This record gives sequence, structure tokens and C-alpha cells, in this order.
Amino acid sequence: YQNVGVPFYIECDIRDTSGVYDDSTGSDGQGVYLVWDIDGELDTTVSGEVKLSELAPSRFRTDEMLSPLFGGEDFVYELFAFDNDFDHSLCEDRTQGRSGVKRVYPISFHLLISDTLLDFGDVCKNDTAVYPLGVTNMDTLPIELTVISEMKPAFGSDFSPLTVEPTDSCFFDFFFSPMEVKGYADTVYLYSAEFGLVPVARIYLLGRGVSCLPDKFTAGPNPFTPNGDGANDEFRLRFTTDTDFYKVRFFTLDSYPVRVLEGDGVSALVWDGRDDSGSPCRQGIYIYIVERNGKFYASGKVVLAR
Repeated sequence: YQNVGVPFYIECDIRDTSGVYDDSTGSDGQGVYLVWDIDGELDTTVSGEVKLSELAPSRFRTDEMLSPLFGGEDFVYELFAFDNDFDHSLCEDRTQGRSGVKRVYPISFHLLISDTLLDFGDVCKNDTAVYPLGVTNMDTLPIELTVISEMKPAFGSDFSPLTVEPTDSCFFDFFFSPMEVKGYADTVYLYSAEFGLVPVARIYLLGRGVSCLPDKFTAGPNPFTPNGDGANDEFRLRFTTDTDFYKVRFFTLDSYPVRVLEGDGVSALVWDGRDDSGSPCRQGIYIYIVERNGKFYASGKVVLAR
């Protein structure tokens, strides 16, 4: 099945114990190709021919998109491919296989999506952002929304199967919960099962996980330069509450402990770029973990430059 008015590719699996021979020469040679027509028959006056190339082992796709289908057209095609038997360096050793005539049925879904690009922007690591999506049925018949494609772990949705009546709208939420400080992207398809499982909408998801500090906690400068010139010599952690006990542990990127600071939050906790023995630490990136009253509170990275 294919939506009316939308160009499309044809993908297929072609398997043979000797492999598939692909020299991309179409019907004039021994490549992988298909012929197609829109009158329901494959005869001497076919409308077109298109080559296929291998996307992955045994997986092929047309080299170009096929023209959009329209109501009343009867799109048929047949696939041709050669195996890779080549016993005596003779092309005739290869055997051609045919798929038999296949048919693509044009169908029409008129859905209005409130936003096909959901950009969550910057979201704190381990927090969750919500993006509502609206879907309106612009058709004259009900549309059954059946399932949504599987999403990458950082994304989710509260979608559940439903039927949208003509001119009616439905709403559901997408979620973004970054687990790392990095960018995320995914493509999601909304399917209807009225004519088999058919994609009726495509939605792009974007978001960035960022490191966020608690509201009552500041740290800086970052980077800092403990070289004794009086500018940015110390990395200071300041807390706006004096009723808690804080401990800050500094580590190298390979988790080697270098320094521990403790305090009650009244005064800033200050790292001068030295380890617990008083020796200067090498320049580089360090991880710090903040505990409040013996429990994890925050974490971050600081750059020590010399």
C-alpha cells in the first residue's frame, strides 16, 4: 500500500546461496532491476524500468523514487535478479530469478499533523520534557490509528490506538528524557491497520541532553588556571543554604580520586588545583561529585588549565 500523491521507493530482500550478482546494468545486462506499469499489466508497453542497488547484505532498493500514485491507477511491477554462480567465467552460468507480478495499492489518508518536527531543545540530563502533538482527520471517512513505531530509549509517547472521526482531532504527548549529555534524534512513524499496516505520518524528534546544576548551587570559573597570577586561580563551589553538610570529590577522567573538600555551605568550597597531598594536578578535565548530607546531590566537569 502507498499513500496517494507521495513519491516512494521499493525495497526488497533478494537471497540466494551463491549471492546476488549486481552490476547495475538493468535489463541490458545482469543487474537487479524492476519494470512497472500503472494499467495493471506488464506487457511490451511498460511505463518504466528502474535499477536497484544493494543497501545491506541481501537488501535492495530502487535507485530513484517512483512517481506518486493517484486514485484509479493500478500499479504493478516485477523484479528481476541474477544469482552469483560463475563456474567457468561465463555470464551464461548465472541464472535469472523473477519475483512474479506484484501490485501496489494506492490509498488516501488526509491527516493534518500539528508539528512534524518536535524539537525539545535543551533538557537537563535525567529530566523529562513533554511535547504535545495534535492530529486532525481531514478526510470524509474515519481513520484508525493503530500503532507508533519503536523509538530510541531517550524518547517515548503516551500514544494508544484510537479512531479519529472526520474533522475530529486527537492529542497525545511525546517525551524526551536524556540519559547523557549529547544530542539525540529519531524518526517516528504513525501507522494505520485499515489496509494492512500502513504509515500515515512521519514525525522527526530532536533534543539535547545538557548538564544542569541545582538552583542553590554554583560552580566556577570553568576553566580555571591555578598559576598564581591572581586571575581564576581557584575553582569555587558556592551554596545558598547553610543548614546542610556538603562533600565534593574530584576525580580524573579515568576515575582516579585526587581531592576531597568538605564544608557546611556557609563558605565556598575551594579547589586550588592540588591533590590531597598538596601536589599540583596536571592540566586536563576533572569530574566532581557533590554530596549533600551524605547523599548524591550533583555532578559536573571542570577544566584545569595551566
